[in-house]
Amino acid sequence: MSTLKEQGFYKTNAWKRLRIQALNRDHWLCRECLRQGRIRTAKEVHHIKPLEDFPELGLRLDNLESLCHDCHEATKDRSRKTVAVPGVRIIQA
Repeated sequence: MSTLKEQGFYKTNAWKRLRIQALNRDHWLCRECLRQGRIRTAKEVHHIKPLEDFPELGLRLDNLESLCHDCHEATKDRSRKTVAVPGVRIIQA
């Protein structure tokens, strides 16, 4: 089964229009940087609840936030990291 991304979701006119709407709503400023007291231009739009897990929210403006490239990359890094649990060892065969 292919993902929505693989099916071309990010190339649709609906996504392109909504992406610009989110950037305009956020005044083309990175929301995460603003939370940290910094001002940086946003050029990327992030699904707060991931598209793969919540496809029904893919075109919902309230599930989007504008981010700079670095902050958007950081969201991807967080999802890939494994969380260590004290006292638990993972043994691979």
